[in-house]
Amino acid sequence: MHGCALALSALAFVDRIRGNCRQASARYKQALEDCRRCGERIGEIDVLGSLAQIEMDWDHFDEARRLLGEASVLCGTLKAARAIAQTEHRLAELYLRMGAYTFAEQSFRSALAMVRDGGDLVGEAYALTGLGIIRTRRGQYSLAEPDLSAAFGITRYMPRNLVHGRVLLSLAELHLARGDHRNAGTVIAEGLVTFSETRSALVMRARLLEVRARIEELAGNPSAADAARREALVLSGDADPALFVALTEALGPHPHGSPEVPVSPKAVPGKPPLGV
Repeated sequence: MHGCALALSALAFVDRIRGNCRQASARYKQALEDCRRCGERIGEIDVLGSLAQIEMDWDHFDEARRLLGEASVLCGTLKAARAIAQTEHRLAELYLRMGAYTFAEQSFRSALAMVRDGGDLVGEAYALTGLGIIRTRRGQYSLAEPDLSAAFGITRYMPRNLVHGRVLLSLAELHLARGDHRNAGTVIAEGLVTFSETRSALVMRARLLEVRARIEELAGNPSAADAARREALVLSGDADPALFVALTEALGPHPHGSPEVPVSPKAVPGKPPLGV
């Protein structure tokens, strides 16, 4: 990728995981213009995919689909295995967020085969986690566990990588779905310790706190649940409207004597929180 576009993309990525997605989107768009001006097609594919992820976070699925369609067309003109696998994975994420689980599973499987062939362990962990999430949501818990355990085995030696946070979140969701609140709490506690000092991964910590809040609620600790939600609200920024809605709806207008929580104009009602 051209130097200017590379720098802009790196800054945009940091903006996104810190919760400043509007700034991230603006920087990615600048990087896209730079890639196109220089004819850097692999960089263009990567930036299109990154923009699509932000649009997914905002529930703008049609725009995300358009951006990924552009990336897919470019992939067809190149022999760039990593870019092709990454675009396939992002398509899988889009299908997952739309609830199109059959298409999501097909794309995750395709991406998994490609990243394994290329020896991309981070990509493998992400793809396995995606498959585990689908199976959890389908109630196929015995099938979800091997995928998520394999992903955990890969990421346990890269604990500060965002993929490790995604794995921990997904394992906690699996435990919660099974009614195993104790193990869910243990997994989330590990995640919160891991990301306690990672200032650049504020959105990941916010998502971990949202799950902790649900665990505390189920354990009969509403004050602790609300405290976790309030901290998550402060950290999440504009990165995930669905997370914002889940938190504000759970807190209510005056949770346990706390001040009223402002409602984000970007929030989309009725959507569950989504992962990174």
